[in-house]
Amino acid sequence: MYSLTGTQETVESLKRQTGPVDLVLYGPRRLGEVMQWPGMIGGFGGLVLGIWLLPRRSALGFAAVVLALLAFACLAAAGLAIIARYTMLAGAILSIFFALSLLGWRFLDRGDRRRRWWQVFSGVVLVMVVVWLPNQWDLDRQVHTDLTNQGKIENDLTDLVNEGAFSPACGPIAVPNHRAVPRLAFGLDVRPTEIVSASEAVSPEEKRKKAEAGYWVQPASQFVIHNYILDPNDKTEFTIHPPPGFKRVAGNDSWIIYANCR
Repeated sequence: MYSLTGTQETVESLKRQTGPVDLVLYGPRRLGEVMQWPGMIGGFGGLVLGIWLLPRRSALGFAAVVLALLAFACLAAAGLAIIARYTMLAGAILSIFFALSLLGWRFLDRGDRRRRWWQVFSGVVLVMVVVWLPNQWDLDRQVHTDLTNQGKIENDLTDLVNEGAFSPACGPIAVPNHRAVPRLAFGLDVRPTEIVSASEAVSPEEKRKKAEAGYWVQPASQFVIHNYILDPNDKTEFTIHPPPGFKRVAGNDSWIIYANCR
């Protein structure tokens, strides 16, 4: 429920698309971000060919694709953002049909004329894959770099939790944005609502003024600030200093923790 309501609250501030109309306009684009052009054409082409020429083999996969897309539509209708990662399930199932588009002709008899046309379509998809490889290489390399950087930052936060930098008796924890909330809530075994995010509706400056006791978690470098924002519309202010009375109690390469445990 925290994840659902928290995401609904940030849709407007992050200027995300949501709702049935935006689902039609932007939903296919988000799926395309996951599968790219060769995957989209091969996946849906394989789906059509499978249902047409191999209906018994394809029925279960077709039903799974429909359910996955309906689940994505329900998320959009519930006021959640229309973003690429919500299409991952549909993309994974369509990847099976992408494989079918390349090799499914082998299930048809050699004398079947449709086998030849399927082979032609397979060749077109294969050419698209080859042409798209340089672009896909760049995309994968960038994603790998981003995940490596973000993993280091989150692991540093987990290390501080494991080292006992936080005490439940001290008070609430203020963090820069929502990304740090689930990691801390899980590691400290507390409710996510006990951790205050500066990217919530109340401005970071007001959060600072209201903080009388507890912890203040702050990035230790520009590297963390640059790599810990997932959305360019996230207006989180990372440069606000801890409130008066807070003193540094722990830190590492990625995070500095201040506390006032009165």
